[in-house]
Amino acid sequence: MANQTSGQTTARESDRPVLEELEREWSAAVVRGDPRPLEQILSEDCTLTGPDGSVLTKSLAIDGVFQEKAAFTNKFTQRRECADAYSGLTNAQFVSALMTDYGLGWTT
Repeated sequence: MANQTSGQTTARESDRPVLEELEREWSAAVVRGDPRPLEQILSEDCTLTGPDGSVLTKSLAIDGVFQEKAAFTNKFTQRRECADAYSGLTNAQFVSALMTDYGLGWTT
């Protein structure tokens, strides 16, 4: 899936469809609240580094995703309480803003 060049691993353009499909599976799993696809996508020895430098194991990463989803869902259901902050946004814009705030998706 990747090329080795002078000790560095680089992605090929042909990897893009595979990565996009994995991202769709990941996103769908989060929306459904189903951790099983994430457990299949991530290897047992997987470690992820967050934007703040924190290091997560596979189980912590999966737990974190679903905690973020719960926070997102809670915030979404309280939209009326946040009307001033989100006034003028369509539902799609509101969901996109929350997904960005909670790190639940990527935009292309």
